[in-house]
Amino acid sequence: MVSGPLKAFQIGDVKPRNKVVLAPMSEYTDRTFRRLCSSYDAGLVFTEMIHATRLVHGNSRTKDIARVDDGEGDGDLTGYQLVGSNIDHMREAARMLETAGARLLDLNMGCPDADLKAMGAGVYLSSDIDKARRLAKAVVDAVQVPVTAKIRLGINQEMVNFRRLGIALEEAGISAVTLHPRTGVQRLTGPSYWQHIKELKQALHIPVIGNGDIMGLEDAKEMLRSTKCDAVMIGRGALRTPHLFRQVAGYLADGAVLPPQAFEERARMVLDHAGMLVADKGPGTGMQWVRRFLPFYMQDFRRPPGMDRFVKGVTRMSELKKALENIGAMDRADASRRK
Repeated sequence: MVSGPLKAFQIGDVKPRNKVVLAPMSEYTDRTFRRLCSSYDAGLVFTEMIHATRLVHGNSRTKDIARVDDGEGDGDLTGYQLVGSNIDHMREAARMLETAGARLLDLNMGCPDADLKAMGAGVYLSSDIDKARRLAKAVVDAVQVPVTAKIRLGINQEMVNFRRLGIALEEAGISAVTLHPRTGVQRLTGPSYWQHIKELKQALHIPVIGNGDIMGLEDAKEMLRSTKCDAVMIGRGALRTPHLFRQVAGYLADGAVLPPQAFEERARMVLDHAGMLVADKGPGTGMQWVRRFLPFYMQDFRRPPGMDRFVKGVTRMSELKKALENIGAMDRADASRRK
């Protein structure tokens, strides 16, 4: 159990409403998913990574990802994540986002994607800590809003340097650091070394957010207890169900332990999200995104044989409703047999 009073979580002058954070995930954390997670009590949400050079050059896809919504509620806080290695472009992109109304910026120094390797961006910046420090300082000095950074242990086991990088970023004026305690080579496989989150927390004076393998309430409780991190960031667990934010936030607020979602509630959530996707992206692209999320949302329930084929057949809202009815019927049948 997380014991004792929890200090308020603050990033610079920004105060998230709680200590539960949605991770930035390319091709997933679009406006609709961020809005959905906020409605389930995520205290802070992050965008997909925004390529600074593409934004500065006016790339339409990047501009769409970077669009700062003016409809944020008081409790809905979005961090806009920039990735790149060109210091001038990172500085200019940060200014563009601030001018558009962003209240919080994040520097991606943890993504291991191959296309970032050629740029020397993402986790590959950690091989040049002096440049990482200069880049961070350039962005911090260019804007008035708080700037955070997301890092990994290092590129590989031979280059584990997260403490040095974290200290350098703090010296550059970064307001908080998120650590995903895997190397870039690991990507999302193998163990997540939570003890390193504790080490980073002990080394820094700014908030440290822990990330990695939080798939349920017990994981979040244990990370907070064992690492003493200031907040927890949830990625794949949120793809399974944003209800996890409500479970963790509720527990941290008053010790309440909310039950998992029943199928009927999950189905309503899926339909709500699908409606938002179609409204935001149009029927064709919106339903493509629905098919991207559906296998995650259904992981907790009995799924039909050939789930991939099943999902590919969902091309309109009426088919989605029918698919959910079929899965719900199978889930209820399973529950009856278990009685």
